[in-house]
Amino acid sequence: MHSSNRARLLSDQFDPGHETLEARLFFEHEIPWDEIAFKTVGETLKRYFADHRAGQFSIHVFDIT
Repeated sequence: MHSSNRARLLSDQFDPGHETLEARLFFEHEIPWDEIAFKTVGETLKRYFADHRAGQFSIHVFDIT
């Protein structure tokens, strides 16, 4: 049986570190796309969700300009 899950979150109690002022979990439709600090993070999330919908995960190579 093929699973599209990449990992399993064992607890919703997490501590991302002192560099992060605010961190929380989002459903895709809740992501504040305009507030993502780094373009690479936004692009990675978009590709992850597209792969998840397709049921197949690939390696992606892209330029960030």
